[in-house]
Amino acid sequence: MKLILATSNKGKVKEIESIFLGGNIEFIGLDQLKSKDNTPIDVPVIIEDGMTFKDNAYIKAKAIYDLSGADIMSEDSGLCVDFLNGAPGVFSARFAGQSKKDSDNIEKVLTLMKGVPEDNRTAQFKSVFCLIINGKEYFFDGYINGRIIDVPSGSGGFGYDPIFVPIGYSQTFAELGDDIKNSISHRAMAIEKVKEFLLAC
Repeated sequence: MKLILATSNKGKVKEIESIFLGGNIEFIGLDQLKSKDNTPIDVPVIIEDGMTFKDNAYIKAKAIYDLSGADIMSEDSGLCVDFLNGAPGVFSARFAGQSKKDSDNIEKVLTLMKGVPEDNRTAQFKSVFCLIINGKEYFFDGYINGRIIDVPSGSGGFGYDPIFVPIGYSQTFAELGDDIKNSISHRAMAIEKVKEFLLAC
């Protein structure tokens, strides 16, 4: 089965492909997007202005589906810190500004949490996938609980991985390695639901 994957985040693409290994799904990136008459499609900037991860996942999927008419899978995810009332949340990728890097977003979170005791540093990574197949929408979610450390640690992963330690572990997502991360992450939990659905189709 072929699915358009609506993201330009290379780290996310790699992670999803790894989790889907053996699922008999061929992902087609936005750079390979074509119309029904096989004409290449220039993807416009999609404004993700939803209030929830589900909203944004749908906005992306619907926009690409309307352009291509092809089956599409999109995802929105982010870090939700309890002490910050759920922030960065849907603004995770641009928390420090639209053109900022992962390191800038991490720095902003750590600055806002400076001096916060460990008991109050709880957080969750959340993920929502939207599938549009034959024009019909389906949603799948996943999450993992953990805590925010006060100094980034590890060079793996992407995003906020260097400051997030999942419950039951002493290392960050950036230290645990892809095999462990991709078996326990919020995205892995949601993708397993997607795989089960697609295999049953």
